[in-house]
Amino acid sequence: MGLSLASTTYTATGTASGETISAEATFDFSVAGHLTITLTNLESSQDVGQNISDLEFGLGGTTTFTGSSATTITCSKPTCTPNSTVVPTGWGFGTESGNLIVCIICGSANLSVTNSNGPNYTILGPNPDANNGSIGVSGSHNPFINQTATFTFSNTSFTTSTLPSEVMFSFGTTAGVEVDSLRQTTTPEPFSFLLVGSGLALIGLARLRRAQ
Repeated sequence: MGLSLASTTYTATGTASGETISAEATFDFSVAGHLTITLTNLESSQDVGQNISDLEFGLGGTTTFTGSSATTITCSKPTCTPNSTVVPTGWGFGTESGNLIVCIICGSANLSVTNSNGPNYTILGPNPDANNGSIGVSGSHNPFINQTATFTFSNTSFTTSTLPSEVMFSFGTTAGVEVDSLRQTTTPEPFSFLLVGSGLALIGLARLRRAQ
């Protein structure tokens, strides 16, 4: 059915510290007073520098972090092994330069919820190449989050028309490797297209009858 009108996706593509990156974050305000962020790495990684390590976003009011979840994946040359068990991400939550932030590599962020993992639990992309680069090296970077993490928040000022004022992604295990996002146009539900098409057809029929 596609996204509801209360969901907006932000994307980041290009490079970060010389590494190719591609990521998206979907902000879902469909339940009043609540926000769910789905953060996804779209880049097939071979280096930890391509992994998502934080997300900053601007929202007004008092926002409370209510939880997070993901599955993990462990990489050791030459393969990566997914774990199907859903676990908390261990990411922290707080503020950074006036914005809100969820992070595993948090730098100088002022945290109200402390990150309990790191530098492991960065978000790895699909079909990772564990035989080259740094992700297949056993050590403190493992395990990774497998492609997608979900974060939930509450704020009485959130409505279905709420939008963040700014969204920035960070990558790798060094704080501050930030990439600005691009907001995608929300696609109406197929039923909405049907209603619009039916309305246009009726208008055309009415005009034809008047012409006759």
